[in-house]
Amino acid sequence: DCDAPLPRRVPAPTPYGGGFLEAEGGRSLGGRGRAEHEGFVRQKRAKSYIHSIEADGSFLTQESQIRESAVAHFQTLFTSDRGSLVAPTVFAVTTVTHLTRFGSDHSPLLIRCRFSSTRRRSSFRFQNRWVRHHSFHDTVRDSWLQPTGLFGIRNLEAKLGRLRRRLRQWNWDVFGNLHQRLAAAQSAHATAERAYDLDPTPGNRTAMHRCHAEYQL
Repeated sequence: DCDAPLPRRVPAPTPYGGGFLEAEGGRSLGGRGRAEHEGFVRQKRAKSYIHSIEADGSFLTQESQIRESAVAHFQTLFTSDRGSLVAPTVFAVTTVTHLTRFGSDHSPLLIRCRFSSTRRRSSFRFQNRWVRHHSFHDTVRDSWLQPTGLFGIRNLEAKLGRLRRRLRQWNWDVFGNLHQRLAAAQSAHATAERAYDLDPTPGNRTAMHRCHAEYQL
C-alpha cells in the first residue's frame, strides 16, 4: 500500500516493496498507476533510513491477457536501516533481478542479500545430470581405484578429495562453463519473450517456447 506508513522501529533490517500495473504505453489497468508509484518512491527515498534497490531485467514482468499491448508490472524494493547498527552491511550488495517467465504469466523476482561483495569459493555440488552421461561411472571408478598410499580414514579422505577434484575437471571438460551456457540461454529466452510481448504472433510464440525448452535442457 503506497499510503501505509513504515514502522518507526524495526528489530532488524527490513525489506519493503511497492509496484504498479499498467499496459505498455501508459494505459492504466486499474489500481495504483505510474504516478502513484513514482510518488511512493520519492517519499520513501526522502527518508534517510530508506534505501532503494534497482532491479535488473525486463520491466515487462507480466504477460498481458489483453493483447493490445504488453503489461508492465514495475516493482521497487526498499530496505530499512533503522533500528540496526549492522544494517548498512546487510544489504550492501543486495540485488534484484526480474527473471524470465518460465511456465507462468508472471516474472519471478530473484532477491540476493549478501554481507559483502567478496565471493567465497563455491562448494562442491553433485549434479544429477552427471549420472546420465555415459562416461560418469568409468570416471568415478578409475579415480576411486587409484591407490593413495594411505590407510584407514586418511585413505578415505584422500580418495574423496581426489574424486572431488576429478569430477570438477570432468564436469568442465564434458559440460563446459555451465554459468556461461545458462546466461546465454536466459538471454535468448528474454529476447524471444520480449519479441512475443511486442508482437504476439504464432511464430514468436513458437520461438519463445523453443528457447524455453533449450533453457530447461
